[in-house]
This record gives sequence, structure tokens and C-alpha cells, in this order.
Amino acid sequence: MLIEFEKLEASQEKDQLSEWAPFQSEEEWKVAEWSMSAVNQGNADRFLEMKMTSN
Repeated sequence: MLIEFEKLEASQEKDQLSEWAPFQSEEEWKVAEWSMSAVNQGNADRFLEMKMTSN
């Protein structure tokens, strides 16, 4: 029986996704990791309200 990580890895390989999926790159993943550990909710909300981060 596969553990969840192995299932995710197999799915990414099958779909030809990057090892950093759903992120495009390691750098993008690092930004997300940093934002989750170093930024509080209020500052994250203000960041996401900026024009450059919304489509």
C-alpha cells in the first residue's frame, strides 16, 4: 500500500508535473514556504490585495 507522499509523487510523474508542483519552480516554492512561516495573516492579506498579486 502506497503512503500519501508516494501517491502524490506517482501522480506528478504520470501527469509530467514538476517536482515542485503545484509551484512552477523551487524558488516559487521557497517564497511560499517563507510566507507561511514568516508572515502573519494580516500582512498576507494586505499582500494579496495588491494589484500585482491579483488577476
